[in-house]
Order: sequence, then C-alpha cells, then structure tokens
Amino acid sequence: MLIPKQNRKLIYEALFKDGVLVAKKDFNAPKHDEIDVPNLQVIKALQSLDSKQFVKTQFSWQYYYYTLTDAGIEYLREYLHLPSEIFPATFKKTARPSAPRRAGNDPALCFSGYPSRSLHFRQLRSWILLQRKRQSSCWIRQRIRCLDRHQHTNRLGKRSFRNPVIYDQSPGPFALSQGLVLSNIPDSRDFVRVLYSS
Repeated sequence: MLIPKQNRKLIYEALFKDGVLVAKKDFNAPKHDEIDVPNLQVIKALQSLDSKQFVKTQFSWQYYYYTLTDAGIEYLREYLHLPSEIFPATFKKTARPSAPRRAGNDPALCFSGYPSRSLHFRQLRSWILLQRKRQSSCWIRQRIRCLDRHQHTNRLGKRSFRNPVIYDQSPGPFALSQGLVLSNIPDSRDFVRVLYSS
C-alpha cells in the first residue's frame, strides 16, 4: 500500500517513542486513536514492519498490539536519524520514589527505615488481645440487671426491695459461676429501668 512519507514518519515516531502501538481492527476508521493518520495506513505500515520482523504482532479482541524488537529499534533509529543514546519509553527504567529515612536508633525499625516484622507482630498480638477483651466485656454486658428496686414488681405484683432480679439473655457458665439469680424477663417492662452492667 502506498503511504505518504509524512504519515509513515508520524507512525514510526509514535512507535519508537513508546515502543508499542495499538491499533483497532477497523479499516474504515478515518484516523487512528493516537495519531492523526488513517487507521488503515497505521495497520499496513506496521504489517510491513512485522514481515521484516521489526515488530511483534499480537491480535486480541479486535485490536492489534505491536511491540518493537531490537532489530526494529535499530531500523527506526536509522530511518528517523536518531542518536544511539535514545531509547523507547519501554526500555527506560522508572525512578522509584525513595522511602523517607527515619532518624534515630529505634530498635523497632529495621535497616530500610520501615517498621520491623517483630514490631508488626507485637502490634497484631496486642490488637488480638484487645479484641478478645472487648468480646468478653460485651458478653458480660449482656447480663442485664434491674437496678431500680423501687419500680420493679415481681411476678405476683408485689414490689421486691431486698434482691433485685437479675436475668440473662444468654445464660452461660458465667452466670452459674457467679451464683446469679436467674429469672424470666419481667412482664411489665415500662416500670423497669434496665442498665447494662460493666
């Protein structure tokens, strides 16, 4: 296919700049997604480079993926008159952001300046112990006491002043080991002020 020299140069510059080029398999598209060149010319120019083994072609989901080879890099350098120090973006190493160094001789920090693994496990262990403590305190809070003796009535309708009735929503070994008096939930909840024991 005859491709104008200006368009071929734009295609090769875009390919060399990134090291890869993607083209949709749409031969009737007026222009390529990234380059201001008809899509058919992009596909055919890269197809000719593929036949010379200057690019590798991968086709997937109606898209062509072209990747430059080492021979293709040398060919495009000669064609575009570029010095040998210039490489495609895929060959350049990206600079990683350096981790901030921490000052001081903290034994919890390892050589890299990050918290050591032992510190992590100590924090994890303390978090687990805290969760266990919270679960046990929630289990204790489920024991509901009627602390307002003046407003409580027993089953017979008489007020009980001596022993507040303690009932348990989920009776367990805790209630039995503490010797708590268990009874049913009072019938008249309007007169009962229920507080959670801590």
